[in-house]
Amino acid sequence: MQKTPVLLVSRDSALRQHWLGIENEVYEIDQAQSIIQARQWAEKHPNGLMLIDIALVDFSGTYWQQLLAHPTVHSLVGSLSPSDPEGQEMLVAGAKAYFHAYSPTSVIDTMLQQVHGGNIWVGQSLLSRLLSQVSAKLSEAAPEPATAWQQGLTPREIEVAQRAALGHPNALIAVDLGITERTVRAHLSAVFEKLGVADRLMLALKVHGVG
Repeated sequence: MQKTPVLLVSRDSALRQHWLGIENEVYEIDQAQSIIQARQWAEKHPNGLMLIDIALVDFSGTYWQQLLAHPTVHSLVGSLSPSDPEGQEMLVAGAKAYFHAYSPTSVIDTMLQQVHGGNIWVGQSLLSRLLSQVSAKLSEAAPEPATAWQQGLTPREIEVAQRAALGHPNALIAVDLGITERTVRAHLSAVFEKLGVADRLMLALKVHGVG
């Protein structure tokens, strides 16, 4: 089995050591401590993944902007003090994931797999923030929401989908509809399958008639 190339980019040796706890049998792991080393690695591994310590990211020049926006090398940015504004800035710059730098290695491993598969990884709070902004913008552009997406869904699935598309977390949807979070997850799973979407962002686009 061909291993996925992964670069750990940080000057913090303790953080790099933590990241080394991911599944080594699946990844071909290298380490770097500077933007120059990261750029050189990216040239040799055009389809690689980079775990980047946000402490190194500096947008005053163009190097980091170019690296985060690389079309085939995907950047996953870790922060010791994650915040939604910072995470949004990283995603806008081109990062494919934003996470707590010391997340359990099992979570980081799952995140790497998701990004390698073409998905984006963010926390629930940031996801809700992004979905709320997307929904607001789409509502301004199309004040009359499309309803074609509702075909084939049950009334309850429609209610859950509409709230999820607005960025509401499962707990809030459960309270709002008087059901359990487990039931919310079950409804969302059914909605995703019926609509052929993989995540809440795609669902939001579908609900607003642009997906």
